[in-house]
Amino acid sequence: MLNKAQKTFLFICLLGFSAVIIKYGVVSAFNNTKGDFPNYYTSARLLAEGVSLERAYRDVIWFQKQMDRYGIVDQAGGFIPHPPSTALVLLPLTVFPPVIAKNIWLLFNITLVIFDIILLCKIVRLPWLITSVLFLGSGYALLNNLLFGQQYLLLITSLLLGVFFYQKQKMIWAGIAIGCFIPVKYIGILFLMYFTWRKQGRLVGVAIATVAFILIITVWIGGVEVFQSFAAEVFPRHLRGEVQAPYAINFQSWNSLFRNLFLYHEALNAHPVWPSPVLFVVLKNMILWCLVGLSLFVLARAGFKKEGHTFLFHVGFIPLALLVNSPASVTYHFLLLSLPCVFFVKILLDKKNMLGAVFLTGLFILINTPIFPKLHPLVYPRLWLMLSFFVCSLYLFRHDISWRPVSFVRWGLPVLVLFLAFTGQGLRSLSANTERHAAYWPIDDPRYTTLKQPDVGKNRLVFSALVDDHYAVYSSEAGRWTPVHTRNFYNPALASDDSTLLVETMANGRTEIWISKGQGKEPIFLQIGQSPTWQPDGRRFAFFRDGFISLYDMQQHQWSSPTEVGNGYDLAFSPDGNHIAYCTWDTQGTSLHVLDIRDGRTWTVLQSLDRIETPTWSPNSSRLLFAWNRAGNRDIWSMELTDQIPVQRTFHQDSDMDPVWFGEQIIFVTDRGHGLEMSALYRLLHPEERL
Repeated sequence: MLNKAQKTFLFICLLGFSAVIIKYGVVSAFNNTKGDFPNYYTSARLLAEGVSLERAYRDVIWFQKQMDRYGIVDQAGGFIPHPPSTALVLLPLTVFPPVIAKNIWLLFNITLVIFDIILLCKIVRLPWLITSVLFLGSGYALLNNLLFGQQYLLLITSLLLGVFFYQKQKMIWAGIAIGCFIPVKYIGILFLMYFTWRKQGRLVGVAIATVAFILIITVWIGGVEVFQSFAAEVFPRHLRGEVQAPYAINFQSWNSLFRNLFLYHEALNAHPVWPSPVLFVVLKNMILWCLVGLSLFVLARAGFKKEGHTFLFHVGFIPLALLVNSPASVTYHFLLLSLPCVFFVKILLDKKNMLGAVFLTGLFILINTPIFPKLHPLVYPRLWLMLSFFVCSLYLFRHDISWRPVSFVRWGLPVLVLFLAFTGQGLRSLSANTERHAAYWPIDDPRYTTLKQPDVGKNRLVFSALVDDHYAVYSSEAGRWTPVHTRNFYNPALASDDSTLLVETMANGRTEIWISKGQGKEPIFLQIGQSPTWQPDGRRFAFFRDGFISLYDMQQHQWSSPTEVGNGYDLAFSPDGNHIAYCTWDTQGTSLHVLDIRDGRTWTVLQSLDRIETPTWSPNSSRLLFAWNRAGNRDIWSMELTDQIPVQRTFHQDSDMDPVWFGEQIIFVTDRGHGLEMSALYRLLHPEERL
């Protein structure tokens, strides 16, 4: 029982935590769509409209346009790396406008906070005051879950309901609770494996059936292609921590630390402490599999005297082991750390170890304090604090874990085999991705973390870039082209005189083409349509509208629709002004076509089940460059129109796209080293030798 002084102290802590969370996590989140909520909302709206989310995994610009269409402003977004079933969560809220939906979600999450505290009290049987302080002590993690509209509170609720029903021996309900969130957040798989080890067949069977039901619903609504794209392009990169800014200190992990120490990158890490890709691969796998082996050993050997303590320890240790091994952790992930904190404190208090409980709680609160960006990039405080929490937990419960020697064949050999296998695969991947024919094309502005859709005029290159949560058009030589604006501008098309620019923007729920007659000049509306491309003489430009390739005459201000193409995308005028390359898609895959605007004749030069995109012409109009996504790997390819034989030009496991011919150089967009959601410009070395 708590004495009066302890109750007073805890009550003051509760008031303090509550005030901070309400001020910065609730009030700041109200009546706006900032954070990650727009990603969930937009994906749910698309699913409700019957639009496949497959494109969201490979085209962040397309997804951003959909956010614009739904009226979400001043917020950059993307659906990567969320599994397809994530879009189901907010389906009930898609009947509301974004701001109202965000407010409803915020109120729902506040309710979940209260409900989770009640569930924890019932599970661990601690006084509500202690449980409330411990849960709200997650501080920055809980605050950001509320502020960003994240889904981790719902995940926590799902896990806690599973634990609660398991304690009550209601295995069917426990299985449903555990299975509900596995298609959305991977951590549920670890608990499924745990209950399989515990031989809880009914619970596991119901959980698997629940997962299957949710996946079937997702496929029924969104199609199977979205799962194929996710499995091929997103999931492997997610496991490697290569979704967003792999070198950034904000994503504190062993992967990020070892990248900064050992991996050279022209733009992101030009001065590593000790350039050694081999050390990077060996050390990250050594840490990973040593911690995995130790975690499995601890779970198997933990045995507490008091009934129920072993189960609480197991359930708390699983998310702890996950967080200390995570390839890329961010603040809101650490809401999961509230489970080991509450469960371990319960066990320690039952064992009369007040000092250990206080120390572990202090570490937990410190981990969730926002002090990290202010420190040196190689300090990685949260990573070391997490490791300290892990080690201290083992120390505090050392007497409840059997440390007697074990068979090397049973424990050590599997870990060693996995370490060698993953290390070997990592070294082979490094060797395969040593690109000898491409180099970084520097842009002297560190704000350009996401460069997309380059285009060239006579002597200038322009591109769309994400800066300060807005997409705007920039010139490689002279900085920002479009003025500061609340509107996003995409897909720039620069005329051959280098002074007139066409851009796409979303307005009135539709894609429009606007024109800017000089750098810094305010773009104005010109035409409804998309994918503009200039005819070299600058008198006309081509664009897509209502399933047609249309031509707009700049002198007569008239447009015509010479060719019906259906589901077309990515136009490119040839330098001789006589042909247009474009792509189409249907149920049979994608195709690359060429249109002769003189006689309207069209012919197909390439068809594929894999996506073909962003064609561009060589200066003499005899060849096409394009991006082709073969077996989940997007690279730059070329094709002579005379023989129509595609030839691969880049060979990298990361995505290469959007090629343009700039003078004698081939410039393309790639995310190599930057993460799936970010990108930079590279150039092919000696392009004529390659082509």
